[in-house]
Amino acid sequence: MVSIDNINLCKLEFCANYIYDEHFHDEYEINYVNLGRCIMTAEDKNVALRQGECIIIPPSYRHSFMVDGMQKCQITQFGFKLLEVNEKLDCLILFKSKQPYFKITNCTDVLENMNNLYTYSNYSSYAEYNKLLFNMEVQKLFILLSMHIDRMRLIKQKCENNLLEAVLSYMDDHYEQDIHIEALARTYKISSRYLRRLFMEQVGFSAVEYMTMLRIERAKDLLKNTSVSISDIAMNVGYNSFQYFSLIFKKKTGVSPKDFRNQYRMK
Repeated sequence: MVSIDNINLCKLEFCANYIYDEHFHDEYEINYVNLGRCIMTAEDKNVALRQGECIIIPPSYRHSFMVDGMQKCQITQFGFKLLEVNEKLDCLILFKSKQPYFKITNCTDVLENMNNLYTYSNYSSYAEYNKLLFNMEVQKLFILLSMHIDRMRLIKQKCENNLLEAVLSYMDDHYEQDIHIEALARTYKISSRYLRRLFMEQVGFSAVEYMTMLRIERAKDLLKNTSVSISDIAMNVGYNSFQYFSLIFKKKTGVSPKDFRNQYRMK
């Protein structure tokens, strides 16, 4: 059997440009994207997610959340604290592998399972039966997630030199530079048109949108954790114009860089 506590099972909707600041907790957090696109940052690694994809954040890892600026995002979320798990389930990769996140795709069976959990947890009649069914579905969920994680690992092993991963890694490391899609395409010996299509199909964001989100997330970190001037922060994250940086920052977060820093200090 499985013993869990601090259960949080809900369906959430976030508006475009919504940002949830970095945090961590003792619970597992499973997020399935029902609609829209978002970026989850786990231990400073940006993970693009779109409809039909799922991410699992194990306990104690820092993570934050940002919604695409073009449309709202709907998510089914299951959070829980793992108290006890039997020996057979304890060996599952979900619990055995130590890493800040697991991303899986093509996993509608996971959504179906989470919907069943939602139903059993909210159905008051036949409470004892529903409690048993809920526990069975939880065990099934752990097995399904581990199966998908194994599948994704096999795919990744076959594509170690994957083009998109190389491009994303380059952008993560050089976000403060003036990167143009044409130059990036030449670096990897592909056409800019193909690279744009690759971003939209595989990431769900354009390369420009992805770069903007990287820069804004870094700027937020500097505003919260340093006393560096806002104009210097703008330069540090790749903006030569302080005014343009302020405009983009407010568009993505809803507040100016100065107000963001003041709000955080007040907290």
